[in-house]
Amino acid sequence: MLETWFGLSRAKFPIVFNDAAEMGFAVGQSKEIIAKWVNGQGLVFDTIEPWKIYRDPDAEPRNPWSGMYWIHEDWRDIWSLKYGNNGYINLDR
Repeated sequence: MLETWFGLSRAKFPIVFNDAAEMGFAVGQSKEIIAKWVNGQGLVFDTIEPWKIYRDPDAEPRNPWSGMYWIHEDWRDIWSLKYGNNGYINLDR
């Protein structure tokens, strides 16, 4: 089952993992890998660069599940923020 969903034909996990590891070798901190389920497509992995991640300042170092919040910034089209109900919130408002 894992070979089917994580393989190159679907989620492309080996490619995503290699990209994250390459960032770790270059700057000392890996990209964050976020798994999400997309209806009609299946399991998809997104990677977020470390400079776009804002963690709780009270979180413990090297413990990803500590802290009360975790925010990452990402570029989205303005029409998806204005008209799309896709789970994103425009923080400027």
